[in-house]
Amino acid sequence: MISVVPDQGSNHRTGAGSSAGWRGGVRGRVAPHHAHLDRTLRSVAALVLAGLGGCGTDSEPAAPPLPVGTEPGQRAPAIAGLTPTGEEFTIQTARGAPLVLVFYRSIECGLCQLQLEQMQSNLAAYRRSRAEVAAITLDEPARTREWVERASLAFPVISVDTAAFRLWGALASDDSRPLPASYVIDGSGVIRFRHIGRNAADRASDAEIVTILESLSDP
Repeated sequence: MISVVPDQGSNHRTGAGSSAGWRGGVRGRVAPHHAHLDRTLRSVAALVLAGLGGCGTDSEPAAPPLPVGTEPGQRAPAIAGLTPTGEEFTIQTARGAPLVLVFYRSIECGLCQLQLEQMQSNLAAYRRSRAEVAAITLDEPARTREWVERASLAFPVISVDTAAFRLWGALASDDSRPLPASYVIDGSGVIRFRHIGRNAADRASDAEIVTILESLSDP
């Protein structure tokens, strides 16, 4: 299943009360030329007040924040787990640069090993798009450590619990088995691409993911 998301007031009122006529400091009847000046000043004042009434700019109401979730168009949650050496590790998804997350079934899965090896081979293409890559697994850290070192993977491999796989849609509906899943998250933490495989062979290719990354950097 593939999902892609393309790159995507107050009115001020002023009122004028009545203003006393300008009489030039003279009590009694207003001289004709003073009356004319009085009318002129009133007209100017009205124009000024009308102009002030239009100075306020109607601002658009602020858009509500995007919900946090794992659907395309939502803000991706952080992922916390353990590295192959057992150290705590948290992936922050709003990191100012794209992030690729790949959920794989197990290091015992031959197709999963092949996928990780291919990701390592294509790491330069990912980084040309300024993207970071991380692999997510249900395997215990000790189970992945030897193989990760042997394959010389230069990206994080994080062990998480079943709840994390379920949250990211990388678990079968009956929780019977993990599913391969790939996500592309933009620099602001919004999910732009998601592929959840139906079986071990149903995966997004590196070429497909890199194409998505390149589209994020297009003007």
